[in-house]
Amino acid sequence: MGGISSTFSYKGLELSILGTFQIGGLIYDGAYASLMHAGNYGNAISVDILERWQKPGDITDVPRLDYSKRTPFGAASDRWLVDASFFNIKAVTLSYNLPASLVQKASISGARVWVSGENLYLINSRVGLDPQASFAGTSDNLYTPSRILTVGVNVSF
Repeated sequence: MGGISSTFSYKGLELSILGTFQIGGLIYDGAYASLMHAGNYGNAISVDILERWQKPGDITDVPRLDYSKRTPFGAASDRWLVDASFFNIKAVTLSYNLPASLVQKASISGARVWVSGENLYLINSRVGLDPQASFAGTSDNLYTPSRILTVGVNVSF
């Protein structure tokens, strides 16, 4: 598990990037397990349930859906272990420092215009799973962090 950051500057333009990653490990995806459980009538289930075993000759890793055996279908199992490797583009900031000759005309000492993004992209083994949310190795019913875009101006007097 780690992070990588870098800043590049050229003629008043600056680009900063922060990425976080993990290589290896497993996470128990209990949220997905609950969506793959037959549950009670009216509960949400994953569309992946359509890949279940239905007739002799079917080749699948999703067992037969049998409402009389709901408990074993969604029971705790290594079936719900997922590769915990990920790469996240956590933050990117692009800024421009206005030239001194321009800001002096406005009677200010400095000005900077910037745009920033957070949680821009997460690459992992299962869509919707955020393996960075728990150090315990289990998923929780947490939302993936929101993508945030910010635009700003800093002025120094």
